[in-house]
Amino acid sequence: MLTLMNKATKLYAANESGATAVVVPAQTATRPSGDGVLNLEVAYGRRFVASRARFWFYGTDANNENGNYMVVGWYTTTDDLWYAENLLTGVLTLGNDVGLAGYTPSATEYWADTITVTSGSASATTDYRVHTPTDLPGSLTLLETWGARMLEVLLDIDSAATLNAFGVAYTDSDYRG
Repeated sequence: MLTLMNKATKLYAANESGATAVVVPAQTATRPSGDGVLNLEVAYGRRFVASRARFWFYGTDANNENGNYMVVGWYTTTDDLWYAENLLTGVLTLGNDVGLAGYTPSATEYWADTITVTSGSASATTDYRVHTPTDLPGSLTLLETWGARMLEVLLDIDSAATLNAFGVAYTDSDYRG
C-alpha cells in the first residue's frame, strides 16, 4: 500500500533562474534546509524516514526549452555532520502542457514532459522510474531513497528561462509505528 506523507510541495520559493552547473553540495555541520530540500523524516510516535519520493518539474519560456537537475540524498553521521550523494542527474524538457491560472504552476508555466537521467548512483532497473507521457506532466519517481534523511533538488536552466519543481515523499507500506 502506498502512503503519501504529505501533499506535493513546491520546492523553490521563486523559480530558479540561475545558469550555474549542478554539483554535489559540500559536507556541512548545518542541517540542510530551504529551497529545493524535501524532508523525508516523518514522526509516527518515533522517527521514520520515507522510502520513496516523486518529483514534477516545470518552468517558463516555451515548449521544448530545457534545463538540468540533480537529486542528492543528504545523510548524517553520529556527530551531526551532513554529507550529500548524487542519486540522479539529468535533463528535462518543457512540453506543451501549462498550469492553471491562479495556481502553481500558472497558465504561463510549462510542465516538463521529457525527463532523462544521465548519471548518479541510482540503478535504472530497480531504483527510479521516469514517467514521460506525450503532452502531459512528466515525473521522476525515486523507488528507493537509500536511507537519506532529506533529498535536495538542484536546478540549472539551460534554454528555459526559469525552472521549479514539486516533490512529495511517501512510503510503500502503511506504517503505524
